[in-house]
Amino acid sequence: MTLFQNKNILRQYIGSGDETEFTVPNHITKIKDSAFSGCETLEKIILPDGLKEIGSHAFYRCANLKIINIPDSVTFIGESAFAECHQLTELHIPEGLTVLEKGICQNSGLHSLYLPDSVKIIRESAFYRCSELAEISMPDSVETIAFLGFGWWNDILLTIRRTYKDVHLHINVPIRGHTMESHLADFIQQPSREKFILLKPEYKIPLAVGYYDLNLQAEGYFSVYLKRSIRKAVTLAVQWNDKTLLRDLLDTGFVTRKNIDFMIQYAIQHTQKGGSPECQLMLTDYKYQHFPSDTSQITRKLKL
Repeated sequence: MTLFQNKNILRQYIGSGDETEFTVPNHITKIKDSAFSGCETLEKIILPDGLKEIGSHAFYRCANLKIINIPDSVTFIGESAFAECHQLTELHIPEGLTVLEKGICQNSGLHSLYLPDSVKIIRESAFYRCSELAEISMPDSVETIAFLGFGWWNDILLTIRRTYKDVHLHINVPIRGHTMESHLADFIQQPSREKFILLKPEYKIPLAVGYYDLNLQAEGYFSVYLKRSIRKAVTLAVQWNDKTLLRDLLDTGFVTRKNIDFMIQYAIQHTQKGGSPECQLMLTDYKYQHFPSDTSQITRKLKL
């Protein structure tokens, strides 16, 4: 084993090729960028209690790393510090850390994640492609989760320790069915989008989170997803008798000559079962205005 260090800074570790465990000296307070990057034999690393900083890519691609203790003295962890650590199933995020940097654990083997109350910002791709991640506990302190801060999940249990709804999250396209739990709808600031994306309680929110403004990429993703789901979204608006949501859906332009009859028929059935006729009238008026040649038969069916 070779260790390059300067006073309290560990600059680079070069393993002998057969070491599975390493203890960082007690006097080290900073681990430099890429210090352990690519050390594939290490399975356990013990860090000193006085450590304050872990640099970018410090443990990047430590493919067999299973155990590492992060002391609460650490106040900064650089981007991609634990990315591609496929065997790392648990990681203690120290109390006092306010920012989780870009790609900090991207494509790692984390099974669960507990974020301390000090965390305020989760940057881009921080936990993206953590396909084994099954449980997250998110504190009230989180203010921003950047684009693709989370994503590419299987089913996940999300515990939210929050008292208000001001996290800036935006909708993204679902990635082959890997989605997030519907609890995150509480964070989405646009009510009509929240109602649309839920569709049914058992549907999970397809989002990787976005920026403060709904950027063009996220807007495009939302449009594609909404266009494919417009019939279901409209029937849900009718079921809820939500005229505002229905108006928003009609304004997208995704209600077409091809699908309008299905929507009106659903509204008729809903009215016949005792539901309010208001959404039914809105859909009929929409068809009359946009596809006037097809309205006579529907008008007769409505018996208005």
